[in-house]
Amino acid sequence: MSDKKHCIFMFPGIGDNYRKYIQKWKEEDYQYLLEYAQVAKRDYEVDILADSIGSYAGSWVLNYTCDYLVYQKHKKAGMIPDYMAGYSLGAITALACAGGFEYGDGVQILKEIATYRKPAAEEQLMLVIGFTTEELKNIINKEHLTKKIFIACINNKCCLTVAGRKKELEKFERMIQQMGALKTKRIESPYAFHTDYMKEGIAIFAQNISNIAYKECSVSVISSIDQREIKSGRQVYEELIRNLYRSLNWKDTILKFENGEKRTYVDTGLTKSMIKITKLIAGEQEYMDLSYMVKKTYDEGR
Repeated sequence: MSDKKHCIFMFPGIGDNYRKYIQKWKEEDYQYLLEYAQVAKRDYEVDILADSIGSYAGSWVLNYTCDYLVYQKHKKAGMIPDYMAGYSLGAITALACAGGFEYGDGVQILKEIATYRKPAAEEQLMLVIGFTTEELKNIINKEHLTKKIFIACINNKCCLTVAGRKKELEKFERMIQQMGALKTKRIESPYAFHTDYMKEGIAIFAQNISNIAYKECSVSVISSIDQREIKSGRQVYEELIRNLYRSLNWKDTILKFENGEKRTYVDTGLTKSMIKITKLIAGEQEYMDLSYMVKKTYDEGR
């Protein structure tokens, strides 16, 4: 077996608040961010640097831009991964960084995701720690909740993300807490991503992003849905659509790489969230967080 240490780039979902991080970036990197911000505002009417972002699209595009920028910075320095994988909407960042479409196309895609359905205030995502997938499925089946509560993502063995309508999710949360859940946490999101709820209007979304010039990826992106390799432009387009309503399995995505070879897992995000959930799957491998290379080491704001 080869002694080569394979490098896997992981792109996080785009729900974290990056605003407090960019205030501490080095000046040269902040200026680099401004160039992308100008493109988003001029060509797509998304102001990612506004003091108060009034839409989910703006917040999502800010995170997408930061992670895209971090990757481009290290690509120029010669750090090229063997594979990429994106968690939730981080799949968009991974596909863009792999060359499946241009930066601006990713902005358009995120805008379309934010608008093809009306924000559903009654929908929500929730993190559940302390049950395996089978245990949680059995509870959902036993309580006849298969059309109300969905497993949106298998993060690792005993950490899952579920989704549904708020009232049903509140009842479910109380139920599993009584059954011994170690932790539950609501996730800020306007939609129940990775569930059947997202199929509503999906044809509109598919049509609206069909005009983008999709290209073959220079690096294989591993689908977090079924772990297939995404390479062709057609596969990129199809993955963007599937990624909205299909359940994700991050555990199996990481296990796909675990075949006895040495691995380096690189978290491109600014919060180390991917390292936290991946360590519980991959164990004692090498992990890198690129964000420290673009952030200031002091707390002086801009």
